[in-house]
Amino acid sequence: MRSNTLPEHLKIALQRHVEDDDLRDDSDLPALMDKLTTLSEKVNAAKEKALALRKQRA
Repeated sequence: MRSNTLPEHLKIALQRHVEDDDLRDDSDLPALMDKLTTLSEKVNAAKEKALALRKQRA
């Protein structure tokens, strides 16, 4: 099971704020969500690489 990355937590928080009408769903929001998705993918790739290196050294 994969734990949520910080970018994934930020996406969830932003979505909740939009749902609660704390933030407006404007033209910048989709681009920001895409950037958070990309960043999350990079974080997960780095985690997998670190775990593989750890196993290799053990």
